[in-house]
Amino acid sequence: MKKKLVVVILVIICIAGIVFAGFYRRKHKDVMQEETSSQENSESVEAEEQKRQQQIQKDVASAEQKHIFTMEDGKQSFGGFGFEVKKLKLYDSPADFEAGEDYRKDYSDPDIKLEDESMIVYAEIEVTNESDSKQAYYPNELIAAPVNADGYSYDPDLGFEDGDPDPIKGSFSEVFYANPAEHPVDAKNPTAPKLQPGESALVKVGIQCVSYGEDGSVKPSELFDPCTWYLGIPGADITMGAAFNVNKDTKHIFIRIDS
Repeated sequence: MKKKLVVVILVIICIAGIVFAGFYRRKHKDVMQEETSSQENSESVEAEEQKRQQQIQKDVASAEQKHIFTMEDGKQSFGGFGFEVKKLKLYDSPADFEAGEDYRKDYSDPDIKLEDESMIVYAEIEVTNESDSKQAYYPNELIAAPVNADGYSYDPDLGFEDGDPDPIKGSFSEVFYANPAEHPVDAKNPTAPKLQPGESALVKVGIQCVSYGEDGSVKPSELFDPCTWYLGIPGADITMGAAFNVNKDTKHIFIRIDS
């Protein structure tokens, strides 16, 4: 009887061992598959980011050859996006802009004060994601300013290099008005939704442009005589201050404003 009991116990132990071994192998296999999947996903994300950065570098290198355009030149590719300016208009004052057809109060950031001497650049830009991955475009990185005959938006002799225009002669711009993708938005956070590869969105922005002379703020049209106005469009993850030389800055593509 005791021998039978011992045999039964041994059989039970063997069966339990086999079941446990099978469970362990399956669990180990699942863990290995999860780790492999996680590693593959991580490598895929890294590969996409590396590819995007390579595209940006390629676009910047291309911009060194040509980065100044007009609306008539049509769609331009830069930093993983395609940009086609549909409308570009210069308003002489905030009052003129608010009285015009392009203004909507709910698109304005109430925390940004519009200067009496400022001029407004209004733009409608169709932005297309030309990369292989989902990405967002940030219209609050757009810049605009008048430049002198040598392409400067500031007086280079006064050392305006740090983006702080006061009290030296130069220009400052900021986006105060945005409808990044034709849907209800928070004007304080003008961020376009992430676009799928090949997807487009119509971005509408208003940019306040203020200029500073030796005696304080002046109307931008009075900063340089003569002057030419430009809208600066940055590519993905490429930012800078308002101070620029339109002939040398390849971190933006520039669209000349003919008005």
